[in-house]
Amino acid sequence: MEVLGRVLARKAISEKRNIVMEIIGNEEEECRSLIDAMVAMGYKISLQQVYCDPAEAHKRHMKAVEEDPHYISAYFTSSYHMKWILDAVKDLLRT
Repeated sequence: MEVLGRVLARKAISEKRNIVMEIIGNEEEECRSLIDAMVAMGYKISLQQVYCDPAEAHKRHMKAVEEDPHYISAYFTSSYHMKWILDAVKDLLRT
């Protein structure tokens, strides 16, 4: 997973593909570094914030898990996605 994630992130950015990510976004500094990195690569950023009551969020999560046994929450994936994107940007800016 780690190797494939890195390869795909680098390929997507080097080819200037559209990238859609779902992240938790609870840490401003992490979000800022991601945005700054993508802007440095020439991307335009469009943020779509979703907020709901924590009890409602849990209810939605449980429904998703029930309906799709392969569902994985962004809670578990966003740190990987952010790392792969940031590492790809660093690598591409060096070349």
